[in-house]
Amino acid sequence: SIIKKYDNETYFDLKWYETIFYLIKRERQRIALINWQNNNCINLNLKDKYIYFALHFQPERTTDPEAGFLTNQLYALQFLSDNIPDDWYIYVKEHPRQLNDNKPDIRKLHFRDIKDYEDIKNIKKIKFIHFSVDDEELLKNCLVSCSLQGSTLWKGMIYGKPGISFNETWHSLCRSSPIANLDSFKKQLISLSSKDSKEVKNDLYEFCKDFTMFFLHALNMGNFSKDYLEDKTLIYNLSNFIKD
Repeated sequence: SIIKKYDNETYFDLKWYETIFYLIKRERQRIALINWQNNNCINLNLKDKYIYFALHFQPERTTDPEAGFLTNQLYALQFLSDNIPDDWYIYVKEHPRQLNDNKPDIRKLHFRDIKDYEDIKNIKKIKFIHFSVDDEELLKNCLVSCSLQGSTLWKGMIYGKPGISFNETWHSLCRSSPIANLDSFKKQLISLSSKDSKEVKNDLYEFCKDFTMFFLHALNMGNFSKDYLEDKTLIYNLSNFIKD
């Protein structure tokens, strides 16, 4: 049956009727969240000065456990609101995977609800952008991208936009994507926003030049792998990293 097939593909130890209950509950939640977005999100205004904050998909390692108490992203957004220049906004967009379930994903039941969206929307200087809006447009027109430690910062630098993270990332040593200094955050943010595209891309180039030899290609399978690397190559990269 469909339910039996679903149970075999997940790690939930649920009885069949519990599975049906939670599948329906999640789908109803997902539809309600999409309806809220349809009724409350605003259009991108290219005249706005804004930070782009892409909400993290949850549950996922980058927030649970690595973000600590910031797994509740409301805290990070409130800090931003309290520490950005008065004429700046924070553009917030939901992670598409949070709402685009290929099939109802029971894990997501505990990580978003209407109250979460309302609490975010009510923070001063926040503008909620519909989850269907393309990241590229938001990144190309922002002053700075901000994340707990997500891939948004790297994507932004490719477009020539600086980023700042609340937690350490693998590219925190890049001058255009530092970890936030909470004691002088506004000064750090303004300094980053003054960088033009050429400077950001140069910082990205210098970072790659200095650290590429230490990058570890660790995935030899799946959709993200373009080229298969032999184990000896991975071992060589790892040994070089440890030696230096």
